[in-house]
Amino acid sequence: MEKRSPPLRVNRLLSYFSIFIFTPVITYFLGFWLDRAFNLQRFPPFPLNLLIGSFVFIVGLGIGIKSTRLLYLLGEGLPWGGVNVEDRTNRLVTTGLYAYTRNPMLLGYSMLPLGMGLMFQSIGMATSMPVVVLIINVILVKTREERRLGESFGEEYYEYKKRTPFLFPRPNKVISALGSWRNGYLSLVFVPLLALALLYGLVFYYQSPRFPLQREIADGLFVMICIAGILVGLYPKLVSVLIHRDGSARSETVKGYQGHHPDCGVFSSHVFLLGGKVYCSGCIGLVFGGVLAILFTLLKSTLITGTFALPIFLFGYGLVLLGILQHLIDFDRPLFHAILNIFLVFGVALVRSAAEYLNGGATVEVYILALSLYLVIVRIDLSRNDHERMCNSCGKFCASSYSKDRF
Repeated sequence: MEKRSPPLRVNRLLSYFSIFIFTPVITYFLGFWLDRAFNLQRFPPFPLNLLIGSFVFIVGLGIGIKSTRLLYLLGEGLPWGGVNVEDRTNRLVTTGLYAYTRNPMLLGYSMLPLGMGLMFQSIGMATSMPVVVLIINVILVKTREERRLGESFGEEYYEYKKRTPFLFPRPNKVISALGSWRNGYLSLVFVPLLALALLYGLVFYYQSPRFPLQREIADGLFVMICIAGILVGLYPKLVSVLIHRDGSARSETVKGYQGHHPDCGVFSSHVFLLGGKVYCSGCIGLVFGGVLAILFTLLKSTLITGTFALPIFLFGYGLVLLGILQHLIDFDRPLFHAILNIFLVFGVALVRSAAEYLNGGATVEVYILALSLYLVIVRIDLSRNDHERMCNSCGKFCASSYSKDRF
């Protein structure tokens, strides 16, 4: 079975409290004090502050959480091992995010106050705490942690130190990793993000004509796309056909599988066990998101007015953004996988409905329909890539594996 998240203790809770509560509160008050003291202008302008800030925050959170889990799973330690001896790593971790930077947690968690400052349009907030966090941690790492790691792992650590940057990854290595089809993040995460940014530009800066029955036809097509997503979620065999390159449809009838996931513990965070039956968390999210999207589309004339169109659009835009970025964050809980898939589908419905009031042009309508279908396909493809990555990182070949050796 896969090693799950570490048990919570008082000292660990204090560490989480420092990262997610104490630092944001200090960031908020210190940042606004600096803005007033030096008469700093609000930047970036609305709503770019929400889009850029939330992106930076989510990416930083994803890097921080992924690197923390990787340290615990492979190194059997936690980031505050320098303070708590019982949480020190037993093995040197040099793979995953640690192959790009020796301190990915420091990089990721330093991005949180930066993203927070951008969202609040506070230059003081975006610059003060990230610098403070970096300086304090760099001093601690350089004076204590690196010496301890050298004593614990010897030549292995010094060789790793020579080939891996201290904090910022080498750009060519990052671009190569993002562009790799097996990782898929360049084509399956950042391209959808660009498509989402283009949608914003079309809605607010491009006008096109409307046609008779445009809304009714578009509503019908969108409902059909949602129904297709629901069918994919209800029948995992359809997902399996898309996931497996050999076209096989593995299901719960195949030995070694839970639905369309191998029954090993590696995939425990991707499935629910309800009433003795296994359900895919991603598929559940697509189903519930599709149902909510259809209901909202049918009732939108009574739920949306011109006054609330912009807030609904921005709220839905944020939900879609979270849905796209979900693969950069791993909470190791199936509930989060399901919720973020609900966000993705329902967010598209909110954006589309609000865009009718903000723009209403045929070009925007067609673009959103194409984007909604594209996001469903991307979501399925990302699932396949994640499954293959998880199997390949496991290192154990089994009959139910997605391992690249089987293709």
